[in-house]
Amino acid sequence: MKRELFKNKYSVIFTVVAIITVVLFISCQAVFTFSPFQFLQRDPSKLPDEQKEAYARNALASGDSEQMAEAYEAINQMLQDNPNDPDLNLLAADLASGASGLNSMISSLDVEGGLDSLNEALESLNPEMLASIPVHVTVAENNDGNVSQSQYINAGVAIIANEAIEAGGFDKVDWESSSEELEQAKDFAEKGGVDLESYFG
Repeated sequence: MKRELFKNKYSVIFTVVAIITVVLFISCQAVFTFSPFQFLQRDPSKLPDEQKEAYARNALASGDSEQMAEAYEAINQMLQDNPNDPDLNLLAADLASGASGLNSMISSLDVEGGLDSLNEALESLNPEMLASIPVHVTVAENNDGNVSQSQYINAGVAIIANEAIEAGGFDKVDWESSSEELEQAKDFAEKGGVDLESYFG
């Protein structure tokens, strides 16, 4: 019974991964028609706020995780003065999804590799950046932000991935003691169009 339960939970993760892969594929179509790298040679910390936002959006379009990490820090500076700004928080969440390695992990994950593939993928992730994704999405949501389905799903997957990182693997997670985190992940996933209730009960 317990074995079957864990099998279902892994199925949840693969379901979410598959959905985000489609979302990322669609959103990345514009990347190949736009080259922001010249603009990204600048130091974002020294730019005025409007240009920091432009830098951040160009970093997202570039798909470069290091550029997104720098852009995230620049947007985080702006959030010091406007912590509840929904648009800035959603921009920060998107940057963190890229800078954390989550987007790259999802796009390159070997779904047929099973549990070993999932656990190996965890090694490429930045836990601190992952943890920031649901925080920014929550702030945006609480301040009437227009949170997209992919942003909700990213937040849910980030929570699940961090639980696995802290435990040393998906198979090492004590899912019963992680009910609060899983409830939040389920909530995000449901808002993103994925019903995890049938898997987690």
